[in-house]
Amino acid sequence: MKSLMFILAIVSSFLLGSCGSYQGAASSPATSPATYTGRGTVSGLMGSGLVLQDNLGNNLSVSTNGSFTFTTAIASGSTFNVTVFSQPSNPAQTCGVTAGASGTVASANVTSVVVTCIDGVLTGSMNNARPGHTATLLNNGQVLVTGGSPDNDEDVLASAELYDPATGTFTVTGSMNDNRLDHTATLLNNGKVLVTGGDRQPSTVLASAELYDPATGTFTFTGSMNNARVGDAATLLNNGQVLVTGGIGDLAPSTELASAELYDPATGTFTATGSMINANPFPTATLLNNGNVLVTGGNPAELYDPAAGTFTATGSVGGGTATLLNNGNVLIADSAELYLPSTLTPTGLVSITVTPTTPTVSVGSTQQFIATGTFSDSSMQVLQSVTWSSSNQAAVTITNDAGDHGVALALAAGESTITASAGSISGSTVLTVQ
Repeated sequence: MKSLMFILAIVSSFLLGSCGSYQGAASSPATSPATYTGRGTVSGLMGSGLVLQDNLGNNLSVSTNGSFTFTTAIASGSTFNVTVFSQPSNPAQTCGVTAGASGTVASANVTSVVVTCIDGVLTGSMNNARPGHTATLLNNGQVLVTGGSPDNDEDVLASAELYDPATGTFTVTGSMNDNRLDHTATLLNNGKVLVTGGDRQPSTVLASAELYDPATGTFTFTGSMNNARVGDAATLLNNGQVLVTGGIGDLAPSTELASAELYDPATGTFTATGSMINANPFPTATLLNNGNVLVTGGNPAELYDPAAGTFTATGSVGGGTATLLNNGNVLIADSAELYLPSTLTPTGLVSITVTPTTPTVSVGSTQQFIATGTFSDSSMQVLQSVTWSSSNQAAVTITNDAGDHGVALALAAGESTITASAGSISGSTVLTVQ
């Protein structure tokens, strides 16, 4: 609420300014009016690029927090006004004159201008406030936001909306079939989004699941889970299936779950897999480069092996957020630990094929690459957790970010070898930029 009030204050100051005047001791009559400088303070500034402007058109670059002074003086009795001419860009912030934006210069230096900066750039607002929602990056670059509760769990939402980075706006899309809070939403290989479980008013834990289709903007039911779950984790595996682990099965009394299950998009069904060693009500599940899944939380960490369908205990790892790093290690933020997998190669992986083969693109365009693994039993799977690299960074860069994993950007004419690696196994192709 404080952040919202602060942002409204900034917006109001942009639009309306301030009606105060700058008072000081009365000046003696003179042939030429005395002149005074405009001064103030800046707080919250983190980077470079902030430029302030007064009503005479004088620009002042500000690079540090603290006091600032315009070098050009303004005559006593004149109007004085300060605006933000240029926002900081490194990093991006939003700054506004939150006090003393304008007034009349009396017979003293102006010292009441206050400029305040906040992180990020303001964008469009959602159509609904929705704590407990999910936000999922789609293949088209938009973000699907689902469910949540605007008023302390009393009213759980089924509505959903899409954020478009190109316009900075949210638009309403089709609603879910069930109201959901603290549920999961997982992007599948086919571009659809699997939504599972969650809490529904009045405090009913759900086993149902549904699919969002970006092509139609609609949700349709798919098979239900074997267990109702809220607060669980859902992880897309290399084989395209989704591992659902832990959570709470009932709220009164609270029932913590150790069970896990797999969703198969080909059949639209959930099947039970091996259970965790310990129940985990709010797990964090991270897909490793070797295809296994690291499950952390309030209990000792465990590893899920998709090939065996079992969980095994691993090193002593604390709870908190878990982030897969480019080198294959996992950062456990709350406990400031690094988890180092024993191997980065999926079990039974023999080779990796990168497609499309030897594509040609123009400067400024992008190319999505897919890594397909061949295993010792002759099966083939699309690999979600490989590490991508480009041999010619001046011509082509390729991202390992979760949202656009394996997307190459053509920067300049030339050739680059694009490589996908999973431990000691790798595959490559050549991208030509014209």
